[in-house]
Amino acid sequence: MGDFYNRGGGGVTATSVTSDDLEIDDGTLSIDATNNRVGMGTTAPGTQLQVESNTPYVTLKNDTSENSDGGCESKLIFEDHANASLGQIEVSHNGSSDDTKGKMILSTHSGSSLLSSIEIIEGNVTKIGQDSPSSADVLTYDGAKWVAEAPTTGDITGVTAGDGLSGGGNSGAVTLALDLNELSAAAVAVANDSIAIIDSDDDGSKKESIADLVTAIAGTASSTGLSASSGVLSVSDLHPVGVDGANNQILTDDGDGTVSSESKLTFDGTTLLVNSDVTATTNHTTVGAHIDYDATGIVASGQTGNNVGLDVDINSNTPTMVGAVNNTGLDIDLTGGTSGTQTNIGIDVNVTGADTNYSAVFNGGNVGIGTSAPGTQLQLEGATPYVTLKNNTSENTSGGCESKLIFEDHGNNALGQIEVSHVGSSDDEKGQLILSTNNDSGLQTAITISDAQVTTFAANVVVGGTTPKITIGDAGTEDTMLVFDGNAADFRIGIDDGTDTLEIGKGSAHGTTPAIKVDSNVNIQILHNSAVADGEFSGDLTIYQAGEDLTAGEVVYFKSDGKVWKAVATAAATSRAVAMCTASVSADAMGVFLLKGFARFNSEFPTWTIGGVLYTPEAETSGKNVPEQAAPDTDGDFVQILGYAISGDAVYFCPDSTVVEVA
Repeated sequence: MGDFYNRGGGGVTATSVTSDDLEIDDGTLSIDATNNRVGMGTTAPGTQLQVESNTPYVTLKNDTSENSDGGCESKLIFEDHANASLGQIEVSHNGSSDDTKGKMILSTHSGSSLLSSIEIIEGNVTKIGQDSPSSADVLTYDGAKWVAEAPTTGDITGVTAGDGLSGGGNSGAVTLALDLNELSAAAVAVANDSIAIIDSDDDGSKKESIADLVTAIAGTASSTGLSASSGVLSVSDLHPVGVDGANNQILTDDGDGTVSSESKLTFDGTTLLVNSDVTATTNHTTVGAHIDYDATGIVASGQTGNNVGLDVDINSNTPTMVGAVNNTGLDIDLTGGTSGTQTNIGIDVNVTGADTNYSAVFNGGNVGIGTSAPGTQLQLEGATPYVTLKNNTSENTSGGCESKLIFEDHGNNALGQIEVSHVGSSDDEKGQLILSTNNDSGLQTAITISDAQVTTFAANVVVGGTTPKITIGDAGTEDTMLVFDGNAADFRIGIDDGTDTLEIGKGSAHGTTPAIKVDSNVNIQILHNSAVADGEFSGDLTIYQAGEDLTAGEVVYFKSDGKVWKAVATAAATSRAVAMCTASVSADAMGVFLLKGFARFNSEFPTWTIGGVLYTPEAETSGKNVPEQAAPDTDGDFVQILGYAISGDAVYFCPDSTVVEVA
């Protein structure tokens, strides 16, 4: 890539980018990526940061308006590997007046804290070491440090030349010679300070202000393009060196010294604009702006390297803004044509190779796709607001090739999950949908929808609302049912569409072992099981309170106390049987009684003749008040038919309402 220049009536910026280094303005700023060094004024920095020129100045400016003593401070802090300050140079305001008086404090660390070593206030050294000198004190060295103390009196007995001096003597005329190379460096006030100049004629020295010297160097702007102000030299006009072009155009150098203005590349101090038109008609690749940033340095253990390819920082947090402010960090506008086959990609991110890779991280604010005013953290808006989760792994295992939507809390715990995965191990497209929730012991499957659209609920299903309703079927010509999948037996409730009949029965197929049928004319058919096994009963049931202890198979009558008692044919009050006890029940307890239907109790019933009529008993049989086949025949007995025997020990119980007295 060539060099780039900016021309806008002000300063010049020239940029050269290579695979490893970045050069701006031919050495004004140089980044040596190979050695991790930065040079200002040099392209070969020898240290981590090197400033080189005939005026290698660095300015620390505190932009806070403070007039307090010690306020408006700037500091150079020297730290060790543990972030401890070993030393510090601090310059701050002196006093509380609104002026430019300053003081400089040089501090070093004593092992416990930073201590002031030298203080210079308004050009005067007011403190050296930890002593606070008094007026007329002199500076002496006590063998360990410099201290301020009152001067001693007496004649000079000898002068010894110190650092930077030569000569001396013990008596007579004593002379000292100054070696300027031994002078200590100090901050330079460019606008006010002067320097010594050796006259070329007589080697004499003379004083010249820095500001005047820079002005002399600048010459005339129309001929040199330079200007000087208060000792600062700047490039004000490039026309004298043959540069022309409109304002704000960046200058480029092709390497042979030729400088030209780039009409498609401008910078006005605020906006960098690449305005390029592509006119190629064959295979080509064009890039509007390219950032090639290689981080090749080796970061030591315990250290952190933060590399940013493009940093956009917009701050509109100012009290002067009272109207509407719209900030856009990155605005990408792609417009395709209708000719040919065109593809627009707004952002193409490819992140690989690290231990952890993030394609994008958004902190704060909502994200809108298809809308510029998202109402939630993520909003998709459009005629086809679709989201696709694609697993690009070729997996045909059961549960493989899965995609998930995971819902987490603040502690990164998954509260719920929607998962879609492959079904079976065949190479096909069969899928299943699994909805899971967390019961505080991890995610648990709640609903599974198979490839056959069979939905399985892992727990209870509650239908709420003011008018809860579940619809099964879609008005088609198919049978519908609710199947209750039991361990030993299944049961169903559903519609046999072929006969338009609602069935309740055993099994999962209509027409097999039905118990209740309701046809389209609301005719109800109750199919009682006549082939009851021992201890079973089938028919119409109710619950009564027993007046005495009862056992299964005994017949009972209603007494005036509202309880049921054993029915006996020997008296009118006890002869009308209304029900049969189905299980042992204690006196005053509630029990289930058969009003009409089939029952079999082998250990309670006697052996009957099949088809024989059964009557209310005259007395208990084997201590049990069960029906008997011999009709009561004693005068004063009462005859009531209770049903008939359907086997030797099973009965169809259907008590007749007619009771006849034997006379």
